[in-house]
Amino acid sequence: MAVQFLPSQPDTAGKEHFILRIFDSFAAPLAIYDRDFRILKVNQALLEFDQRSSDDVIDKHCYEIFHRRNSVCENCHVQEVFKTGTRRWREMLISINYLYISNKPKFF
Repeated sequence: MAVQFLPSQPDTAGKEHFILRIFDSFAAPLAIYDRDFRILKVNQALLEFDQRSSDDVIDKHCYEIFHRRNSVCENCHVQEVFKTGTRRWREMLISINYLYISNKPKFF
């Protein structure tokens, strides 16, 4: 008997749940932003790293949450990703930890 991991019929809610489970399973902190720098989704690793709840960060601007600013950061790597459509890497000090940040465009 074959084991079926995904339903054979299209199931949008099921696929979304499956993708979100994968997103939350990553050990590295992850965030998804819109073009206005609002945080749309974060994974559990980011919440644990930054010691926040999802209510603290979702729908807030990344520069407010991660850099305590009122506007987009100078030399913002996320802005560069949106402008160029190419991947960017950066090392940043957040709180007392250095993070290697990688941003990749994904347009839906």
